[in-house]
Amino acid sequence: MQAGKVKKYVILGHSAAAISAVEAIRSHDPNGEITIVAAEKGLAYSPVLLTYYISNRLDRKGLFFTYKGFYQRNRINLLEGISAIGIDPEKQLVELSDKNKISYDRLLIATGSSARKLRFCDPDLPGLFTLKTIADADGILAHSSSKKDILILGGGLIGLQSANALAGANHKVTIVIGSSQVMSQNIDYQCSSILSKALPERKFKVLYNTSVTQLESFSDKLQATLNDGSTLSVDMVIAGKGVIPNTQMTKGSGIKTDWGIIVNQAMQSNYPNVYAAGDVAEGEDFISKEQAVVATWPNACLQGKTAGLNMSGKDIHFSSLNGNVTGIFGKAIASVGFSGKLQEGYSETKFLNPLTSVYRKLVFNEVDEIVGAVFLDAISDIGVVRNMINNRIQVPEHRRERLVRGPIRFYIP
Repeated sequence: MQAGKVKKYVILGHSAAAISAVEAIRSHDPNGEITIVAAEKGLAYSPVLLTYYISNRLDRKGLFFTYKGFYQRNRINLLEGISAIGIDPEKQLVELSDKNKISYDRLLIATGSSARKLRFCDPDLPGLFTLKTIADADGILAHSSSKKDILILGGGLIGLQSANALAGANHKVTIVIGSSQVMSQNIDYQCSSILSKALPERKFKVLYNTSVTQLESFSDKLQATLNDGSTLSVDMVIAGKGVIPNTQMTKGSGIKTDWGIIVNQAMQSNYPNVYAAGDVAEGEDFISKEQAVVATWPNACLQGKTAGLNMSGKDIHFSSLNGNVTGIFGKAIASVGFSGKLQEGYSETKFLNPLTSVYRKLVFNEVDEIVGAVFLDAISDIGVVRNMINNRIQVPEHRRERLVRGPIRFYIP
């Protein structure tokens, strides 16, 4: 770029990573031209709040985290209801679904992810839903208002939170889980066992080690065939079987992808002026140093900020650290870093209060650095643990028992 030339920033996507990038760009470059290409119409909203929306604990306005003045104040050209269908990194052009093309000096791909489609049925089967967009949530609300039997596929956060949102006198909820525990991607088996004890109290029927092999319309119902040959007749199905990064616009572009778009610590792809952030980006994991997609809201915000600063001339590096904090079934759960099945060479220290069901686990690597945690119901110090992981704090074995019991106000090595 010529010195003094106004930069043209194009951002594909319109959620956490995109908005964080805009704010970062404007903090460093008040004059650049910013265009956001948004597949959905309307203001930016938080998909992680959709389960609260379908439970009527949050109204529609509560989903949005931007306002009309935000776009005016930051001089953003917002293209609504338009998707990117192709990218030419050599010519620095983005092809749009309305058949127009826009040029860029810096491009950020922050297109997020989509719900994984089921392979054993028609994805457009009436009564089958996912929960990733406002349109999905509106469909669930409309359909569930007159239906009783609901089948949830998946024991992850989306599946459990959807079940929690719809449970009540008017709905009979069955959850089908392929593994032997809930939230297998977030917490360990012991923590899951404690959490599972809250499920029957919510009038759920939970089928563990079970999968659906076929789903089809049957009369005015949906019939699900299970892996043991039995069938379930239900009014609607909500699939929470994970997500897939939205990388389709990069096909044939030369931009390197694996599960997501491969980026370095600056959020750059193999083309230095093409960046990616959020659920679509596959960046370096802070602990393992391997490439990974970390599909969490905090990670999307931090990756978006990193990308925006670097796009506007800074030199900032960032590595993802997996983690989540949520409340469900009256329980508070927090995890960070390695939180599931114990890795080879690692060790763990646990604490369980049988009277209160408080459960806490800390994970350590071969050189005594804390690398992970799972907390159930006593989670206020999870931020301290995250900082300890980021700072590679070493904890000798004789100090771990006191540490895991908490609370952890600070730690001096």
